[in-house]
Amino acid sequence: MVCINLMPWRDRRQRQRWQKWRLLGALILALILLGMQNGYWQQRLNHQRAELLSLWPVVQQDVAALHNRTLAAQKRLDQLRESQRQQMLQRQDLSRWSAFIQRLSVEIPQNIWLSSLKKHQQSVSLKGFSRSIAELHHFRDRLHQQQEIPSVKLGALRREPSADVSFIMQLTLGNKDWNNE
Repeated sequence: MVCINLMPWRDRRQRQRWQKWRLLGALILALILLGMQNGYWQQRLNHQRAELLSLWPVVQQDVAALHNRTLAAQKRLDQLRESQRQQMLQRQDLSRWSAFIQRLSVEIPQNIWLSSLKKHQQSVSLKGFSRSIAELHHFRDRLHQQQEIPSVKLGALRREPSADVSFIMQLTLGNKDWNNE
C-alpha cells in the first residue's frame, strides 16, 4: 500500500474554512458597523428634525408677529398718507377761499359794508349794509361777471332808520371743488 500524507490537504482545507469564517466575520462586523453608523446618522437627523419641529411654532409666531407689524405699519402709513392728503386739500381749500375773499374785497364798493360772510357747501351768503340800492345792483352785476360765481341772488332788502339798506346776497359757486370745512 501506498502511504499518502493527507496532512497538507487537511491543513489547506482547514485554512480555507478558517479564511471563510474570518471573511464572514469581517463581513458581519462591517455590516454591524455600517448599521450602527446608519443608526447614528438617522438618530442625528431625527434629533435635528425634532429641534426644527420644536422651533416651528416659534417661527410661525415670529412670522405672524412680523406680518401683524407689517400690516400695522401699512395701516399707519395709509393713515399718514390720508392725513397728508386731507391737509393738502385743506391748504388748497384755504388758499382758494383766501383768493376768493381777496377778489371779493376788491369788488366791494366803498359804500357797501359786510356784516357777515357765511360759507356753505356750494354757496356763500353775504349780509351787510349799503347807502343805496343802485350800488347793491352794481355790486351784484360785478360779482356775476366773475367765472366762479354763476348765480348771484339779491334778497331781503330792508330800509333801516339810518337810511341805510340792509341786504342778504346769495352767491352760488360754480366750481365743484369748493368744500365745506
